[in-house]
Amino acid sequence: FDVASALIAGDRDGALRLLERVVNEGRDLSVFTQDLARHFRALLLAKLCGHCSDILDCTEDAMRRYEEQAAHCGEKRLSRAIDVLLGDSSPLYQRLYDEGLINGSFGGGFDQLPGVACLCAGGESEQPQKVSDAILEEAQRLVREGIDPQFFEQIRRASFGATLRALNSFENIAVSLADGYFRGFDALRFPEAYESIDKEDVERFLRENLTDSRRAISIIEPKKEG
Repeated sequence: FDVASALIAGDRDGALRLLERVVNEGRDLSVFTQDLARHFRALLLAKLCGHCSDILDCTEDAMRRYEEQAAHCGEKRLSRAIDVLLGDSSPLYQRLYDEGLINGSFGGGFDQLPGVACLCAGGESEQPQKVSDAILEEAQRLVREGIDPQFFEQIRRASFGATLRALNSFENIAVSLADGYFRGFDALRFPEAYESIDKEDVERFLRENLTDSRRAISIIEPKKEG
C-alpha cells in the first residue's frame, strides 16, 4: 500500500526510498514487482466494482484500504479516433492492405505534448501520397456517414481490454503513473474515461482535426546503392 500510495501521489522520492528499503530487507525484487502489479489490479477492481472482497479474496480491512486508495486515482485522457480510423480491424486498414498500398509495418498512434496533440500514421508504402489521401477521405466519410455503432463498441472493448492487460506489467504501470504525474492525470481511472467517450466525440474529433489544412506528410526514401 505504501509504494502504491507514493506512486499515485507522484512522490517519486518517497517511492524510491521505499524501494530501497525493500532491497535492503533482502526481498526478491521480481516477487515484489509481481505483488505490486497484483495490487494495482486490485485497485482497478475496487474502482470498477466497489466493494469486492469476495473477488479479491481479502479481509474487510484490506478491502476498505483498497477502496480508499482507489478513490485517489484521477482521470486519464484517451482518444479512440486512431483505432476507428487506422486500427488493423478498420475498413480503411483492410482496404489499403488488400490494395497493396501498405504492409504489416503500417500503423497509427496518438501523441500529446504540452499545448499540442497529433495523430500519426506510418509504415512502408510505395505510394505514400495515395495512402495519406485515403486516410483523409476515410475520415471525411466517417464524419459524413457516422461511425458504425457496433464497430465503435468493438474498438472500445478491444482497447479497454488491452489497457487492462497492460496492468500485468509492472513496467507499464510505472510508465503510466509517471506519464500521468507529468501530464496531470491519474492513470488508474481510465475506465471512467472509456465510459465517457462516445462515438459522437470521436466523430467531432475527426471533423475538427483531420482536415487537409492540418495534415503533413514526411517521406523517407531508401538510400540507393551505387
